[in-house]
Amino acid sequence: MSALWQLSATEAVDKLRRGEVSPLEMVEAAAERIEAVEPKVNALPIRFLDAAREQAKAVRRDAGESPGWLAGLPIAVKDYNDVAGQLTTYGSPIYASHTAAADDRTVGTLRANGAIPLAKSNVPEFAGSHTFNPV
Repeated sequence: MSALWQLSATEAVDKLRRGEVSPLEMVEAAAERIEAVEPKVNALPIRFLDAAREQAKAVRRDAGESPGWLAGLPIAVKDYNDVAGQLTTYGSPIYASHTAAADDRTVGTLRANGAIPLAKSNVPEFAGSHTFNPV
C-alpha cells in the first residue's frame, strides 16, 4: 500500500468512506510529511496541526449522520483564505499578525463537506502574479 500522503484526494476519500483509515490517521500522515519536507520547501508556513487533530477526532460516521463528501480529508488552503482563529497574512507584512475571525466562504464550504484544514500554503503578497512575498 502507498503511504497515505501519496494518495490522491479521491483515493483518500474512498479509504476514509470504507473505514480503511481514520480521519486522525490521515491527519497524522499529512502532519508527518509536512514536518519532514517543510523545512526544505517553505510551502506551508502556517500550520494548525493540533486543531486539525481535534477536528479529525470529531468526525462522526454514525448511522443516519452524514459527515460530508470530504469527511476526514486533510487539506491545505492558500494564505489568502480565512480559517477561523488562524493567522491569515495574505503574504504581506501589513497582515503578519492578523487572525481570521471566521472561515471564508471557500473554507466554510470545504469544512461543511467534512474537509479538515491543517495548513496554509504560501502566496505572493496579496495573491499577486509575482512569486515572492516579504513575510
